[in-house]
Amino acid sequence: MSKRPCESCEKLIAEVEFLKVQLESSKNKLLSLEKTSEQLSILLKNTPDFIYIKDSEHRFTSASDAFARLTSHSSWQELVGKNDFDIFPKEHAEVYFEFEKDVIAQGEALVLHDEPYYAEGGELRWVTSTKVPVKDDGGNIVGLVGISKDITELKCAQSHIREMANLDHLSGLLNRRAFNEQVTPLYDRCVEAGDYAFVLFIDLDNFKSINDAYGHDVGDQVIGEFADLLRSVVRSNEYVARVGGDEFLVYLDRESNPSAGELLAKRIVTKFSESDLGRYPVLGCSIGVSGTRDASLTLSELISSADKSMYLAKEMPSPSYFPQDNLGY
Repeated sequence: MSKRPCESCEKLIAEVEFLKVQLESSKNKLLSLEKTSEQLSILLKNTPDFIYIKDSEHRFTSASDAFARLTSHSSWQELVGKNDFDIFPKEHAEVYFEFEKDVIAQGEALVLHDEPYYAEGGELRWVTSTKVPVKDDGGNIVGLVGISKDITELKCAQSHIREMANLDHLSGLLNRRAFNEQVTPLYDRCVEAGDYAFVLFIDLDNFKSINDAYGHDVGDQVIGEFADLLRSVVRSNEYVARVGGDEFLVYLDRESNPSAGELLAKRIVTKFSESDLGRYPVLGCSIGVSGTRDASLTLSELISSADKSMYLAKEMPSPSYFPQDNLGY
């Protein structure tokens, strides 16, 4: 007949069993941690994104291979202990540091923030970055993890879309909407300061005859040539738009000469007369000019005045301009 183990033996056995369970649990956690570490290592080695980990002093502690290559390092280990000022141009490092301060000091995540960087060869490119704080078991912020993805092509595409939305597809000049959006605030500031502002309303005479006689492809070519003519006459701070099939607007401001609009119209007429567009004898241009420094007048009213003057110019031999209508001088 077997004896029942003593109470101390039973307690010892229970403690051994508990330790075995704890040991097995720790072993599983360690294996899981090792697996996670291995997966993280694979990710950092193969991802095309720029991943980096920093301590609370903004020093790198780990990074993806792609980020190491970006910074001209052969491995991420070479980055350890360095900060952005050690590896990036000062102007970019200052941007990174400024936005990361709150991530580490306040624990505020930075989400999808666009940042510039220089690629190999000095090309300016862009990334969108997300940076989140890293905390220890006590909830103290000990650093951050950042992930940056290159968006240069996307940014260029967005810029191209915005540009195309502002330009007339045929002439490459501003369209009517973009002209109004860009010129209105300039006009308001100009007349409020008491300077002169001018609008030229230009119409190609007998343009329909060009389309009828030679076809729309030739008509499109004429529009393009006339747009180039206008670009060659106006200054870089003057605005030109195609606002209709054969109608154009030119805006100039901040002028001290009250006849500046009329002088520009003369230059356009002279340039037109000397251009290759003379190969179409039927083609001409009529220009209406209007100027003001009266802050009570709107840009729309100035354009309307130039439009009326343009129709008066049509009664004169083409190419021609109608003497400047000075409003509120």
